[in-house]
Amino acid sequence: MKKKLAYEEVMANLCRVGIDYHSSADCEIEILRGTFEKCDDEVLYPYIPMRLVALMEGYFQELYSNIIDADAKYRRNFAELVKDVQFELSMIDSFEQNTITFGEYASMLLPCNHLEDILTNITTLLETDRLKDEFNDTSILADVKEIFKYRHIFCHEIAGNIRLEHEKILKMIDSASELMKRIGGFVSGILYPKSPELTLDIINEAQKNFERKDKELHDLIKWLEENVDFEYWGINLDFMEVFEEYRKKRAEKVCENYEDGSLYGYFYAQSKKESTEELINGLKKNFRHFLRGYNASH
Repeated sequence: MKKKLAYEEVMANLCRVGIDYHSSADCEIEILRGTFEKCDDEVLYPYIPMRLVALMEGYFQELYSNIIDADAKYRRNFAELVKDVQFELSMIDSFEQNTITFGEYASMLLPCNHLEDILTNITTLLETDRLKDEFNDTSILADVKEIFKYRHIFCHEIAGNIRLEHEKILKMIDSASELMKRIGGFVSGILYPKSPELTLDIINEAQKNFERKDKELHDLIKWLEENVDFEYWGINLDFMEVFEEYRKKRAEKVCENYEDGSLYGYFYAQSKKESTEELINGLKKNFRHFLRGYNASH
């Protein structure tokens, strides 16, 4: 198992990752299904397990990244999977500059050579023993094990007497797709429990999230004002009126394209929350020497 990755290797991998649906594993699996549904050329069938393993590896790498970046407890769980992780100086710089998240880096260290690797990674990161319950009364796990088996055969052997049937490759595609959907849904249920579904509830939840961040910001500034001698250090934090106006104008600009949509309120609150988080993170970095006592008690 890898314990160290070169900065160039990580950045090259991330640059190859698309950010829209048409670049996603889900989309390519749909295209594969449509293409091979009509394909009767057996010479091309070995491509399916090889490509499916690559798509699953990419999909779950992104999922691991989201889990690890979601909460410190998941980063601690990652340490149970990969111990003694080492970093290049350039990698540490990328974390500091937010060009690569720790989750993106860490996810590339997790293996994906067998189905059990995927199941172990997810169950360890999330500290759950319920994942396999998602596949009760299905053949999905057995089908995916076969995908990995055939991928190994066709990548490393001539295997001239091995033939895949048309029905089998279609089942492989469907099972790989279903594996990703079920695990993705399982993870979302843990990371985002009780997520609202109605538009009004979604907007209200976004507004509450913003209000929580806004309170965090004001609590932080209040603590600084009460515990730091601004006059001695030549510091002035009397800028909240200006910041609030900036936050509002930025949200209005960001949400221009959603003005006539039902989710305008959601994107507006999200933008204000993001601006608030940026200021909080900036204050925490700039005042870190003063805040070490504050952070220890919060």
